[in-house]
Amino acid sequence: MKPRFMATALPMFYQADTEKACHLVQECFPEAPAAPMLRQPLRTNLLKIPCTRVDEERKVIVFDLSTERQQELLDFYEHYLADDIDYFASSPEQNPGLYRLAEMYREKPWPELKHIHCLTVGPYTMGLSFRDDKGAPAFYDNQLRDIMVKHLAMRAKWQAKEIHKMFPGVKILMLLAEPALNVFTSSVGTGTWDDVKNALDEITDAVNGVGSVHSSVHSSVHCGVHCCANFDWPLLMAGKARIINFDTYRYGETMALYSSALTEFLTHGGMIAWGIVPTHDAVVLDAENAVSLVDRLEQTLETVVEKGVDRNLLMDSSWITPSCDISSLSEERGERVYRLTREVSQMMRAKYFA
Repeated sequence: MKPRFMATALPMFYQADTEKACHLVQECFPEAPAAPMLRQPLRTNLLKIPCTRVDEERKVIVFDLSTERQQELLDFYEHYLADDIDYFASSPEQNPGLYRLAEMYREKPWPELKHIHCLTVGPYTMGLSFRDDKGAPAFYDNQLRDIMVKHLAMRAKWQAKEIHKMFPGVKILMLLAEPALNVFTSSVGTGTWDDVKNALDEITDAVNGVGSVHSSVHSSVHCGVHCCANFDWPLLMAGKARIINFDTYRYGETMALYSSALTEFLTHGGMIAWGIVPTHDAVVLDAENAVSLVDRLEQTLETVVEKGVDRNLLMDSSWITPSCDISSLSEERGERVYRLTREVSQMMRAKYFA
């Protein structure tokens, strides 16, 4: 797969106007639209996760493994071991953006469509936000981590299966959102990288259909990780996810520090999604335009090439995205982010792949 500066974006979170959101992503990212996601109440995150409750006072989700709730755990593992992915389904009411996008495609298919881009929370980020009964992050408890990873794997498998039914022959980009990874490399980070890597790899294996009876999703799903913080990128490159999406606007130069690992990653089918359009600060966004962003991206790519990464390999393996989602921006600025992303993609393709 050679994206060659194809444009996409993390799914947009919106309040109510499904129609407008779907038409915007179809217009800006006709080759790889990201199905818009409806903002959900905290309780929705408990769907099919056993032994959980909302701590209303602290506004966090807590695991409760008390004796009275053990049957929930048994039921969960029974469905998991039976590979009953439909048990982990979500309804059209919970994901109206995806279903409306599919309706639009059935009514009037657009020929550019190559991928559907979807997002799920990553296991480390989920594991730091969920808590055990003592208030500690659930990721550091082996049993709770196993529950979360298997839940995410089954939900992702169901989503891949459903998208294949809705968009026959269209490939899937499945990104695991891991904004909390910066905690791991910080002074307060605990645990081992093996725990994080194994969790990410288990979900990636499930989505890719490795060892699964759902061979229909094999080789047609590209799984990746989104991390909008600075990170030790070779740790992710050594995993099974084949796309790394990061905040290039602020941290682009860090990729040049790992030229050997990057070359190995790209040579074996890895891809980089360059998040060059800033979303972290409205003032910063307002000061940029497509030309300035292309200049900034080209400087980053040139720095990477100067460190020994093959130019053609790098260009072939590159996506263009915003640096993160647009949830912190106004609707007007969010739309501008999407349109800038497409403009940058078009300019890069015209220059390097005309």
